[in-house]
Amino acid sequence: MPTSKRPAPGQYHALAHGKMAAVLGEHRARDLVVALTTKHSLALETPDDLARFATELSKLGGFEGAVGAMLGLQATMLGGRRPEVAVAHRTLATDSPAALLVEAERALQGCRSVEDAAQRTVTLLAQRYPTVVLARCYVIARFQQLGPFEATFAQKLASEDRRTDRLRPDTPVLVLLGSNGVEPAWRDRRQSRKHLAIPLLDTGFLRTVPMIGSMLAELDVDLTGFDSPGAVVRRLTGTLDGTFYVRDARDALDAKGARLIPGAEFVRTHDVRTVFALGGHLERTLAVTVLFTRELLEREAVTPLKPLMGIFNAHTRTLLRDGKLFAAALG
Repeated sequence: MPTSKRPAPGQYHALAHGKMAAVLGEHRARDLVVALTTKHSLALETPDDLARFATELSKLGGFEGAVGAMLGLQATMLGGRRPEVAVAHRTLATDSPAALLVEAERALQGCRSVEDAAQRTVTLLAQRYPTVVLARCYVIARFQQLGPFEATFAQKLASEDRRTDRLRPDTPVLVLLGSNGVEPAWRDRRQSRKHLAIPLLDTGFLRTVPMIGSMLAELDVDLTGFDSPGAVVRRLTGTLDGTFYVRDARDALDAKGARLIPGAEFVRTHDVRTVFALGGHLERTLAVTVLFTRELLEREAVTPLKPLMGIFNAHTRTLLRDGKLFAAALG
């Protein structure tokens, strides 16, 4: 297979650390690199060194094992020996998280905008798992960053709530950048009738969209931060890399007794059961992938998928920094 441009020998160490830090954090990545290279006498100077390092990392299982699978793919692309990847099962409950993450790493190579990356991510999930009814990827952006189509949508929602005075250039907006699902209309984000661009005006507005408010809260976002003009996405604790989890959409209620997953007909028609979202901190904001599934999943089956957003964020940080939020913004 074609190989990628090889790093200089001393850069394989940096490559391994960078991939690990994006998912596991700087401290854990540094400690693991030192521990594994010392224990197995690895210099990390060649693609084969990287492949062997990836194999040892994979043996740890969990998030570390998933990152090991990604590094194994990278080693192969650089000319190293081919990693052993488990054959993927086609349900979220039984699939190998490592296999999914390897596919995500491959799918996101060469993305030209955050929208491009978002659409590739949800397409991978919808095509890999027949049990996924709908997959969507959002990013919180500023109103002034929106394209005309998205800005008009956000203005309409604010007007319907009689809150246009709260819509400012720096108002945070939850923007739908990728969509795929069992209905053809769900494969085009612009056809979304309610969720294309949701202005996060304040906590009062969030109470009118209970799923969004609950999702952001579970992803560790401080909702009271939206009450201030020019609100930033503030964290309650350490990171925004969390999960939103609803075991069964059919009977899930919020604290006030309202349906947590709106659209009773949607839930009934498509037999939606577990709904979950994976969040990731992206350049001082938040990226979220939401899945509506026909599977009844325990939380333990969802947690190993969290590194997916680490991969997404690693491929989109520079794009967001360069203003390449939408595909239409490309020259």
